[in-house]
Amino acid sequence: MHSWLIGLAFTLLAGCETLIQRPDAPPAVEVAKPPPPPPPAPKPVEELATYLERIGGASPGELAREYESLAVLPEGQREPGILLRLGLLLSQPGLPFRDDAAALRVLMEWESRQAGADPAVKAFVRWLRTQLGERTRLTAGLDETILRAREEKKRADVCKDKLEALKNMEKSLIERDKQ
Repeated sequence: MHSWLIGLAFTLLAGCETLIQRPDAPPAVEVAKPPPPPPPAPKPVEELATYLERIGGASPGELAREYESLAVLPEGQREPGILLRLGLLLSQPGLPFRDDAAALRVLMEWESRQAGADPAVKAFVRWLRTQLGERTRLTAGLDETILRAREEKKRADVCKDKLEALKNMEKSLIERDKQ
Protein backbone atom coordinates (compact mmCIF):
# COMPACT_ATOMS: atom_id res chain seq x y z
CA MET A 1 0.00 0.00 0.00
CA HIS A 2 2.83 2.31 0.77
CA SER A 3 4.25 1.91 -2.72
CA TRP A 4 0.88 2.60 -4.17
CA LEU A 5 0.76 6.02 -2.36
CA ILE A 6 4.27 6.84 -3.52
CA GLY A 7 3.25 6.02 -7.11
CA LEU A 8 0.19 8.26 -6.81
CA ALA A 9 2.32 11.11 -5.42
CA PHE A 10 4.78 10.83 -8.35
CA THR A 11 1.90 10.84 -10.84
CA LEU A 12 0.43 13.95 -9.27
CA LEU A 13 3.79 15.72 -9.23
CA ALA A 14 4.36 14.84 -12.88
CA GLY A 15 0.98 16.34 -13.77
CA CYS A 16 1.73 19.49 -11.80
CA GLU A 17 5.06 19.87 -13.57
CA THR A 18 3.32 20.25 -16.91
CA LEU A 19 1.24 23.10 -15.46
CA ILE A 20 4.22 24.95 -13.98
CA GLN A 21 6.41 26.75 -16.53
CA ARG A 22 10.09 26.22 -15.97
CA PRO A 23 12.41 29.14 -16.73
CA ASP A 24 14.55 27.09 -19.15
CA ALA A 25 11.49 25.72 -20.98
CA PRO A 26 10.27 27.38 -24.19
CA PRO A 27 7.35 29.77 -23.69
CA ALA A 28 3.94 28.27 -24.02
CA VAL A 29 2.04 29.19 -27.16
CA GLU A 30 -0.83 31.49 -26.32
CA VAL A 31 -3.98 31.44 -28.30
CA ALA A 32 -4.56 34.86 -29.87
CA LYS A 33 -7.64 36.54 -28.46
CA PRO A 34 -9.78 38.54 -30.82
CA PRO A 35 -9.47 42.31 -30.34
CA PRO A 36 -12.25 43.88 -28.31
CA PRO A 37 -15.09 45.18 -30.43
CA PRO A 38 -14.99 48.93 -31.12
CA PRO A 39 -17.30 51.01 -28.98
CA PRO A 40 -20.69 51.40 -30.61
CA ALA A 41 -21.18 54.61 -32.55
CA PRO A 42 -23.51 57.01 -30.81
CA LYS A 43 -27.04 56.94 -32.12
CA PRO A 44 -28.27 60.04 -33.96
CA VAL A 45 -30.78 60.73 -31.20
CA GLU A 46 -28.02 60.62 -28.60
CA GLU A 47 -25.90 63.00 -30.69
CA LEU A 48 -28.87 65.36 -31.01
CA ALA A 49 -29.55 65.24 -27.27
CA THR A 50 -25.89 65.90 -26.51
CA TYR A 51 -25.85 68.88 -28.88
CA LEU A 52 -29.05 70.32 -27.39
CA GLU A 53 -27.59 69.94 -23.92
CA ARG A 54 -24.38 71.65 -25.03
CA ILE A 55 -26.11 74.65 -26.60
CA GLY A 56 -28.54 74.85 -23.69
CA GLY A 57 -25.64 75.50 -21.31
CA ALA A 58 -23.55 77.68 -23.61
CA SER A 59 -23.14 81.42 -23.28
CA PRO A 60 -24.49 83.75 -25.99
CA GLY A 61 -20.91 84.39 -27.13
CA GLU A 62 -20.23 80.68 -27.55
CA LEU A 63 -23.49 80.26 -29.45
CA ALA A 64 -22.61 83.19 -31.72
CA ARG A 65 -19.23 81.60 -32.52
CA GLU A 66 -20.94 78.26 -33.18
CA TYR A 67 -23.45 79.97 -35.47
CA GLU A 68 -20.71 81.79 -37.37
CA SER A 69 -18.76 78.56 -37.89
CA LEU A 70 -21.86 76.83 -39.28
CA ALA A 71 -23.21 79.74 -41.33
CA VAL A 72 -20.00 80.36 -43.33
CA LEU A 73 -20.54 77.24 -45.42
CA PRO A 74 -22.47 77.85 -48.65
CA GLU A 75 -26.02 76.50 -48.52
CA GLY A 76 -25.52 73.74 -51.09
CA GLN A 77 -22.41 72.40 -49.37
CA ARG A 78 -23.84 71.94 -45.89
CA GLU A 79 -23.98 68.31 -44.84
CA PRO A 80 -27.06 67.07 -42.96
CA GLY A 81 -25.48 67.23 -39.50
CA ILE A 82 -24.55 70.87 -40.04
CA LEU A 83 -28.05 71.67 -41.34
CA LEU A 84 -29.62 70.20 -38.22
CA ARG A 85 -27.28 72.06 -35.85
CA LEU A 86 -27.79 75.32 -37.78
CA GLY A 87 -31.57 74.92 -37.64
CA LEU A 88 -31.41 74.36 -33.88
CA LEU A 89 -29.21 77.42 -33.37
CA LEU A 90 -31.41 79.64 -35.52
CA SER A 91 -34.44 78.64 -33.44
CA GLN A 92 -32.94 79.50 -30.05
CA PRO A 93 -34.88 82.35 -28.41
CA GLY A 94 -33.14 85.43 -27.12
CA LEU A 95 -30.19 85.38 -29.52
CA PRO A 96 -29.40 88.17 -31.99
CA PHE A 97 -29.19 85.76 -34.94
CA ARG A 98 -32.48 84.00 -34.14
CA ASP A 99 -34.55 83.66 -37.29
CA ASP A 100 -37.50 81.29 -37.19
CA ALA A 101 -38.15 81.54 -40.92
CA ALA A 102 -34.52 80.67 -41.74
CA ALA A 103 -34.61 77.83 -39.18
CA LEU A 104 -37.73 76.45 -40.89
CA ARG A 105 -36.04 76.59 -44.32
CA VAL A 106 -32.91 74.84 -43.01
CA LEU A 107 -34.93 72.12 -41.26
CA MET A 108 -37.05 71.57 -44.38
CA GLU A 109 -33.85 71.18 -46.41
CA TRP A 110 -32.56 68.69 -43.84
CA GLU A 111 -35.78 66.67 -44.12
CA SER A 112 -35.63 66.64 -47.91
CA ARG A 113 -32.08 65.26 -47.81
CA GLN A 114 -32.65 62.75 -45.00
CA ALA A 115 -35.29 60.32 -46.25
CA GLY A 116 -33.61 57.41 -44.44
CA ALA A 117 -32.72 59.25 -41.23
CA ASP A 118 -33.39 57.90 -37.77
CA PRO A 119 -37.19 58.02 -37.23
CA ALA A 120 -36.80 59.59 -33.79
CA VAL A 121 -34.68 62.44 -35.19
CA LYS A 122 -37.15 62.94 -38.06
CA ALA A 123 -40.01 63.08 -35.55
CA PHE A 124 -38.12 65.65 -33.48
CA VAL A 125 -37.45 67.79 -36.57
CA ARG A 126 -41.13 67.64 -37.57
CA TRP A 127 -42.12 68.64 -34.03
CA LEU A 128 -39.61 71.52 -34.06
CA ARG A 129 -40.86 72.69 -37.47
CA THR A 130 -44.41 72.67 -36.12
CA GLN A 131 -43.33 74.70 -33.09
CA LEU A 132 -41.44 77.18 -35.26
CA GLY A 133 -44.39 77.52 -37.61
CA GLU A 134 -46.68 78.21 -34.67
CA ARG A 135 -44.21 80.69 -33.20
CA THR A 136 -43.96 82.44 -36.58
CA ARG A 137 -47.76 82.59 -36.83
CA LEU A 138 -48.07 83.96 -33.29
CA THR A 139 -45.33 86.52 -33.91
CA ALA A 140 -47.09 87.70 -37.08
CA GLY A 141 -50.36 87.95 -35.16
CA LEU A 142 -48.64 89.87 -32.39
CA ASP A 143 -47.05 92.24 -34.89
CA GLU A 144 -50.45 92.82 -36.48
CA THR A 145 -52.02 93.46 -33.09
CA ILE A 146 -49.27 95.93 -32.17
CA LEU A 147 -49.76 97.73 -35.48
CA ARG A 148 -53.53 97.97 -34.91
CA ALA A 149 -52.95 99.21 -31.35
CA ARG A 150 -50.63 101.96 -32.67
CA GLU A 151 -53.22 102.99 -35.24
CA GLU A 152 -55.91 103.09 -32.56
CA LYS A 153 -53.65 105.20 -30.36
CA LYS A 154 -53.09 107.63 -33.23
CA ARG A 155 -56.87 107.87 -33.78
CA ALA A 156 -57.42 108.33 -30.05
CA ASP A 157 -54.78 111.10 -30.01
CA VAL A 158 -56.48 112.80 -32.98
CA CYS A 159 -59.86 112.57 -31.21
CA LYS A 160 -58.31 113.91 -27.99
CA ASP A 161 -56.79 116.85 -29.89
CA LYS A 162 -60.17 117.58 -31.53
CA LEU A 163 -61.90 117.39 -28.15
CA GLU A 164 -59.35 119.80 -26.67
CA ALA A 165 -59.90 122.14 -29.61
CA LEU A 166 -63.68 121.99 -29.07
CA LYS A 167 -63.25 122.69 -25.34
CA ASN A 168 -61.01 125.67 -26.12
CA MET A 169 -63.55 126.94 -28.67
CA GLU A 170 -66.36 126.54 -26.15
CA LYS A 171 -64.38 128.45 -23.49
CA SER A 172 -63.65 131.27 -25.90
CA LEU A 173 -67.35 131.47 -26.87
CA ILE A 174 -68.42 131.52 -23.21
CA GLU A 175 -65.88 134.27 -22.43
CA ARG A 176 -66.98 136.31 -25.44
CA ASP A 177 -70.63 136.02 -24.40
CA LYS A 178 -69.77 137.21 -20.84
CA GLN A 179 -68.23 140.43 -22.16
